[in-house]
Amino acid sequence: MNRSMKYELSVAKKLTVLTFTVCMCLNGVAQYYDPYSGLYNSAYQLGSAIGSAINANQEAKARKAAYDWNESGNSYQSRGDYYNAINAYRNSLNIVNDPVVWCNLGWAYANYGDYANARICFNNVPYGHGSYSLAQDGLRTIATKEAEAAREAARKKEEAAQQEKRNKAVEWNNKGVAYYNEDNYSSAITAFRNALDYDNDATYWHHLGMAYYSNGDYENAKTAFRKVPYGHKNYDKAQEYMAQIDAKSNQELLNKITNNMVQVQGGTFKMGTLRGQTEHSVTVSSFKIGKYEVTQAEWQAVMGTSLRQQRDKEDSRLSLAGEGGNYPMYYVSWYEAVEFCNKLSAMKGLSKYYNIGGTTVTTNPSANGFRLPTEAEWEYAARGGSNSMGYTYSGSSTIGDVAWYYENSGDYKLSDTDWDAYYLAAEGTAAKQEAIKVPIKKASDNNNRTHTIGMKKANELGLYDMSGNVYEWCWDWYGDYTAVAQTNPKGATSGSERVVRGGSWYFVAWYARVSQRVGYAPDRRYYGLGFRLACNSN
Repeated sequence: MNRSMKYELSVAKKLTVLTFTVCMCLNGVAQYYDPYSGLYNSAYQLGSAIGSAINANQEAKARKAAYDWNESGNSYQSRGDYYNAINAYRNSLNIVNDPVVWCNLGWAYANYGDYANARICFNNVPYGHGSYSLAQDGLRTIATKEAEAAREAARKKEEAAQQEKRNKAVEWNNKGVAYYNEDNYSSAITAFRNALDYDNDATYWHHLGMAYYSNGDYENAKTAFRKVPYGHKNYDKAQEYMAQIDAKSNQELLNKITNNMVQVQGGTFKMGTLRGQTEHSVTVSSFKIGKYEVTQAEWQAVMGTSLRQQRDKEDSRLSLAGEGGNYPMYYVSWYEAVEFCNKLSAMKGLSKYYNIGGTTVTTNPSANGFRLPTEAEWEYAARGGSNSMGYTYSGSSTIGDVAWYYENSGDYKLSDTDWDAYYLAAEGTAAKQEAIKVPIKKASDNNNRTHTIGMKKANELGLYDMSGNVYEWCWDWYGDYTAVAQTNPKGATSGSERVVRGGSWYFVAWYARVSQRVGYAPDRRYYGLGFRLACNSN
């Protein structure tokens, strides 16, 4: 090869390298002719090959950087540094859009408390990807945490509201204490009640009870003191107040009984005026009789048992027919009634009228204690005594004016004719037993019952409910009348039943007549049977 040809080949090689370099740099299509080989080559193809190699290298480096950022994020997240974990994962995603990193970033946001961005991240993990299930767990976790956050926010809001109420309650309680210390009990009551409107605190109930007590409102005081629970710092003091209230209340009740004894001037009248009875003249000496029937409150104050406890002595399945302190007491046997008289006499410092030995009861006629009226005394008083106007019932010939009985003691008016079939049926027959079911069911369905004492018109002596409401025990054994005139009769000398008078809420008008008499076994307790007190004039 000559010198000139060697030179050309050298130049050609340099041109080729230059061409390759240009092609590599431009990555364009630059065709050239190789004068030595006679072949056309594509500089583009050669440049692309070289560029691809370079890009693969760069992509590997990028993936390595993204991987490192993701690992850094994992490290931060494992240490609880969610802020830096988020930045690391975001740096990773700025390099490579990898669903794994989206899932990791979602968890970092979720742990950081940014649920909105966490949800976006988890939703960027496509269905079918290996991290999809974990991303769905993340979405469920977010929903749970959001619910918890909502509950916590609601709790804090409620807590703040309750604290505000407690603050208001403290303000009102402080005002109440100030009023109480100034003896301004009415204002103190208002303040303590306002405190309780904001906070049902036992201390405020105790303060309210003290204010009511000092203001003389013992019933509301007891209601307040009962709100102080066992174990509270004021419980023992509240119990002391209630004991004092009970003592005061009992004393007031006992005083009321004494004050409500009505003087009846003695006189002479006709007994046995109903068809089938033996009419005879009776003279009674002056005596006193209760204005009202003995109430449930009075019974409990003296005997210590409630209406329900009395009912249970007979049969707990029996119904109640009116319950409350001012309702007449019933479910009382004759024996218990005379025991009440003696106990009340002792409480009032009076001599006991009865000598009680089991079922044997005798009298101390000169005693000034309480007793049951005799049948003659009861009828004389029911007729109005020396002021009698000759009424059929005690105080009127119109029964509805003065008595609670079958027709009017329930929610709606019934008819006495409901009893007709019962009275017409022969004694001891199945027909009679079947007939009684009609008025019993009607009375039950109609809520027939006793009523608060003193609601009807009084009779000529100012006595209430001597017709209707509850039957009333008398002292006498039940026996036939005689035609002989009598003075202060005490009834038969013996018998199996004691006299009851006046009718009741359960029976028809006939039994509420002032002359109608019935007998019951002295040990019987019944929901229509109570009593009224009497005593000698001294």
